[in-house]
Amino acid sequence: MVNEVTEVAGSGQKDQLRRQLQRKLDSIAARLYRETKALSTEVDGGNFIDVAQGLERQEQEQLIASRLMEQARRLRVALSPPGRR
Repeated sequence: MVNEVTEVAGSGQKDQLRRQLQRKLDSIAARLYRETKALSTEVDGGNFIDVAQGLERQEQEQLIASRLMEQARRLRVALSPPGRR
């Protein structure tokens, strides 16, 4: 009887954790979509400092996107059924 109650409580916590992970994954996907749209801006040839700052900004955005994609990959693995990992 005690094991059944513990199992039910554990199941509820797992469902709650799964929902939290899914919300985080959805949030990351939305953020990546928005940032991909913003990445389409190009660096205009102009003053050397402007070009350098534009390139630096693009590199930072790509690094952020890369980190978000890695985080999303780990969340997908955590959400996948145990037999599919």
